[in-house]
Amino acid sequence: MKTYSVFFYICYAVSLFVCMIVNLILEQQLSWFFIVLSGEMVAFTITSLPNLVKGENKQWIILGSFYISLNLLLLTSCIYTGGDWFFVTAVCLFFGFAFVVLPFLLRDLPLPSPFYQHKTVIYFTIMTILLLILVGTTMFYSGYRTEIISIGLPVTLVCVFPFWLMMFIIRYLHINSLWKTAICLFIIGVFSFGMNSVLMMLIHHQSFAFSPINLRVWNEYYLDGNIKVIIVSVFLSLSIALTIGGISLEIKKKSNI
Repeated sequence: MKTYSVFFYICYAVSLFVCMIVNLILEQQLSWFFIVLSGEMVAFTITSLPNLVKGENKQWIILGSFYISLNLLLLTSCIYTGGDWFFVTAVCLFFGFAFVVLPFLLRDLPLPSPFYQHKTVIYFTIMTILLLILVGTTMFYSGYRTEIISIGLPVTLVCVFPFWLMMFIIRYLHINSLWKTAICLFIIGVFSFGMNSVLMMLIHHQSFAFSPINLRVWNEYYLDGNIKVIIVSVFLSLSIALTIGGISLEIKKKSNI
């Protein structure tokens, strides 16, 4: 392990020294060298920092260091290129980290009794809020500032609604797992068939209408609707099969009592 650490220390030192010299020779100042420096800080948190940090909070220190160094790399690149996009990438990065890390963080947090049993709802609530912030930030940066409330907010809420619905079914509905899966597949099928129609109504203010369907004709006009019918048929068939399997499972449970 010591040889492993020394090897990376030498690689980092040599590469930084060479980049600093080259940057000074070419531009008589340090400019893109800071991008290299912040990039190596990101690499350092992955390759070398785990060998230096000890204790029960080791994983959180490493993740925090990686997150901070990655933001520093993005900030350095933004400043060097004269851009104004750092805040957008910072929000995106925070959302991504929260999406992956928050479940483990909530698992380790000593929450009081009323909240301890509902960590999944807490996670979904936080991620929904962060998603709304992410959508609002990207729309604001892209110039769609007046459409954030009228389009961005309702579209985002409609898109996350089926995930909330399935979460409540899986977490709080006290039925066997086959029935839970059947209900979730049914929800996926229904939303996959009608979601585009709802989004077109919200975004383009069109009247609600399903895509035209004609399984005998597969031209451009009917293609979308025909594909959706096939997708819905598959999900509904699986849902029915799992429902029957759930009934069989319940019968077996009662016969074993």
